[in-house]
Amino acid sequence: MIGKLFIGAAVIVAAWYLIFLPGWCVLRISPEAAVITEIDQLHNALQAYKEKHLVYPPSMAISNAEMHKTKFMQHLRTVYPSSTYGVREFSRI
Repeated sequence: MIGKLFIGAAVIVAAWYLIFLPGWCVLRISPEAAVITEIDQLHNALQAYKEKHLVYPPSMAISNAEMHKTKFMQHLRTVYPSSTYGVREFSRI
């Protein structure tokens, strides 16, 4: 009787590991995989932008507001030369 009980408990524990442990491993790996996927998507988007416009988009991390505006407007003129966005305001720079 004790032998059957031990075998039954061992089967239950083994089934528990087979059912629940893979899920826990996926949960542990999932955030890392999500970050890697997002970084890969950003990389692909930047490469597609460069292939289409022949330049990378400007950095938005410039803290100086005037320098940020200047770089952004230069990029707009490079990528969209026929655009008149900001021409009147930008002409004094």
